[in-house]
Amino acid sequence: MTKVADKIVKVNDVLNVDEEHGLVFGYAIVSKVRAADGSFEDYYDLNVDTEGVHKGQRVPEHITEDAMFKAAVDAAETGMQMAGNDMHAGPDVGSYYFMLPVTEEMAKALNWTVEKTGLVVGYHPADDDILAKFKDGTYTGFSIEGARVEYEEVEDGN
Repeated sequence: MTKVADKIVKVNDVLNVDEEHGLVFGYAIVSKVRAADGSFEDYYDLNVDTEGVHKGQRVPEHITEDAMFKAAVDAAETGMQMAGNDMHAGPDVGSYYFMLPVTEEMAKALNWTVEKTGLVVGYHPADDDILAKFKDGTYTGFSIEGARVEYEEVEDGN
């Protein structure tokens, strides 16, 4: 569940499981979601921090389209192979083969209608058990290893 504005929104980040190629496609990062009026609203993921000043707390995190896009460009420029692990823990259990940053601007230019913006990935689980968990709905999102979060205090406009 995720808070968007003053609503709780259920976002399933997995779009497709391709068993033939052993790939899972979906959003590794969601930046914005479409509101009822057709506009886009910032998306806040309610993660539980595992370390730092917010350890053990549910913290709303928003990754802007700009930050998501820059991260994807950096990964492509450096040839970084992004590893994936099993729900943010343990050893690598797969790799991200494909990345496509989707912003409002890009979707409009391509004449695509999207319900959310962010980083679309093609993930290749290293074992069939992980792929099966995506297929049966046990896993509904992705775990990108090595992501770092920097907090910035912002003033609430209210």
